[in-house]
Amino acid sequence: PAQLSAECSRLVERRFITERQLSAVELPAIARLLTSRLGERIRNSTRVLREYRFSVPIPARAVDPSVDDRFADEAVVLQGAVDCLFEEDGKLFIVDFKTDRVKNMDQLREKYAAQLELYALAVTRTLECPVGGKILYSLHLGEEINV
Repeated sequence: PAQLSAECSRLVERRFITERQLSAVELPAIARLLTSRLGERIRNSTRVLREYRFSVPIPARAVDPSVDDRFADEAVVLQGAVDCLFEEDGKLFIVDFKTDRVKNMDQLREKYAAQLELYALAVTRTLECPVGGKILYSLHLGEEINV
């Protein structure tokens, strides 16, 4: 957290982002995340993966339970990227950071629970490690919720 300003300068200096892009970043929201309980858990983790990309075949019914029974077991390819994975006690925890302007965390849970279930399926299959939890973090509210 103390190095946030220096990291922003480094990103601009190394041309990962422009000054204009940096001006759109809500630094207080990021600082709040870094000093939160979740931020502490991530920092103390023995293993952290950022932007973990996956591509995994799953049954069509996992994506859409209403799919016709004839096609329910057909494989579809699920591709995506998990914002953050961290390990605690031999289990992986999925973190999905959201910027939605919501009034409460239940709105995020309702909107993104199915997505996180699919992420958990993909992570379990690709990393062969149990998922210990799925967490949504609202940068807007500065809060987390387990899904």
